[in-house]
Amino acid sequence: MLEGAVLSSKDVVDLAALPSKKEMQAKLVATIAAPMTQVVGVMNQKVCSLLYVLNAVCEKKEQAA
Repeated sequence: MLEGAVLSSKDVVDLAALPSKKEMQAKLVATIAAPMTQVVGVMNQKVCSLLYVLNAVCEKKEQAA
């Protein structure tokens, strides 16, 4: 019985196959955090691109001088 309901053997097997509470919580946190991680990665890439451009401009000015 689970919460007043009688479970069949199939129900018990299905319940046993579920991941643990900690695993489900970890999957939930990973699902919520994934978009934030992607945004941080994109922003970091843009900053690096800007630095490469500024470095190239600086080198070009040094060569011209």
